[in-house]
Amino acid sequence: MTVVVDPKTAAPQIAVEEVSAPKSDRLDSALAAARQRGSARVAEILNGTDMLSADAFAEEIGATRETVHKKRRRHEVLGLEGPKRGVRFPKWQVSDSGGLIPSLPQLFEVLGDHPWTIYRFLLEEHGELEGRTGLEALRAGRIADVMATAETIGRGAFS
Repeated sequence: MTVVVDPKTAAPQIAVEEVSAPKSDRLDSALAAARQRGSARVAEILNGTDMLSADAFAEEIGATRETVHKKRRRHEVLGLEGPKRGVRFPKWQVSDSGGLIPSLPQLFEVLGDHPWTIYRFLLEEHGELEGRTGLEALRAGRIADVMATAETIGRGAFS
């Protein structure tokens, strides 16, 4: 709101001009919509049946909750955070024999310290791995191929 006072008149006249808030541009609107879709997708993933609490994951691998959190800090297990409290651990990172994903700490070194990047890399199909996901290739023992693919992506070179 703007108030205009005209002191030249015998009785000052006050005029009030309404100023509308600036309209957000299309880019701001598009970015807000993308953030909202991203948050909804994160919530959907974290609420999936394959996502375990720290206690449930500890039971799955035969460890304590504290051990799970230590392994997470050392990047030996993948824990994902969303907008709400609590970390969720994908059950698929434990093999049928109870083993964890091989080379997970090295993937963090190559791709960076963001768990969602590792999650996406493990579940995406990669042409360099003959269309397999990173997780499938690791389970098949193709650690060198997976690391080479991760290094290519880490450098920003995409096929």
